[in-house]
Amino acid sequence: MGPVGDDAMAAAADVVRAHDALVGMAYPRATIGDVAAEWGRIREAMGRLAGALEASGAAGDTASALAGHAERYLSGYDFTRELGLIAATYAADTARIRAIGLKIAESLGERGMMDDLRGAAGG
Repeated sequence: MGPVGDDAMAAAADVVRAHDALVGMAYPRATIGDVAAEWGRIREAMGRLAGALEASGAAGDTASALAGHAERYLSGYDFTRELGLIAATYAADTARIRAIGLKIAESLGERGMMDDLRGAAGG
């Protein structure tokens, strides 16, 4: 992985942490609010990642791949409706809470996104 700048690295690390939190969440105790908070962290960090890469003018394969991942993710994934539905209707259903949490985490695995993010985050 080539250099992408400190801000982009920090944003990538935040996405990785939120992903890992969703995967490792103790779902019998986790609430839909916990899952929604991690989803919010992912969206915010992806936006920061895209902005940091654009502002830095970072070039190369790594920056290009990360910028593409961030753009595709921000334009292609929105779990707001599903989270709202579960919160309103199934807030006590731990199976549904777990399913949406894992679906959000899974969405980050497409096209090698998590591998690229982990590499940019330094691990």
